[in-house]
Amino acid sequence: MAADRSGMFYVTSPNGARSSEGLYCMHEVAATAIHEAYPGHHLQMLTAQAQESPVRRVLWTPVTVEGWALYCEELMAEEGYFASLEQRLFQRLHLLWRAIRIVLDVGLHTGA
Repeated sequence: MAADRSGMFYVTSPNGARSSEGLYCMHEVAATAIHEAYPGHHLQMLTAQAQESPVRRVLWTPVTVEGWALYCEELMAEEGYFASLEQRLFQRLHLLWRAIRIVLDVGLHTGA
């Protein structure tokens, strides 16, 4: 295994850029960075890659992967990482979006 544990995290500038959902918002960057990079998915995948067991290195479930990233967001919120009211609002908006997706996913898969 490589000793280098760094990763690349690209952020599209919100200045005039468009996403499929509309305009990017600078206030979302903090929550997204925590969720996707460090201590979120990046740290979790590095930890998995360092496991002796080949099964633990390659198998994962969205429950634990997304749960870890959400836990990281909550922990950083408790520690005061989100500097502005807008950043805290968007972190909560992302939490609400995930809760809605759980209900939708279960409904789609069960036909309810």
